[in-house]
Amino acid sequence: MPIIVTPYIPTYITVHLGTPDSDAENLTISFREYIKNVASSEVYPTWHNSALRANILAQVSFALNRVYTEFYPSQGYSFNITASTAYDQKFIKGNIRQYKMEPVLCQSDDTL
Repeated sequence: MPIIVTPYIPTYITVHLGTPDSDAENLTISFREYIKNVASSEVYPTWHNSALRANILAQVSFALNRVYTEFYPSQGYSFNITASTAYDQKFIKGNIRQYKMEPVLCQSDDTL
């Protein structure tokens, strides 16, 4: 019988503020704040809602893939994802712009 795993959104994610092998700080923040930071670093609020939704959903999917597959922990690292765009997504410590991302993701009248 196959093992059934229920997907979940983690409460927290640990971000390494450099490349994987660099001596950089690890920052543990809420997953929601991580996505807000990445979105505010990679998209513009002037984009059409469908473009914002598509990009944010891709960012969430990428981060969840790193968490679910234990990509970095399986290699002996103590973090889930890096802040380096050479490896992962753009994350800037302290860069949480006050964009309202939830409505962009929750609009049922806008299809992808």
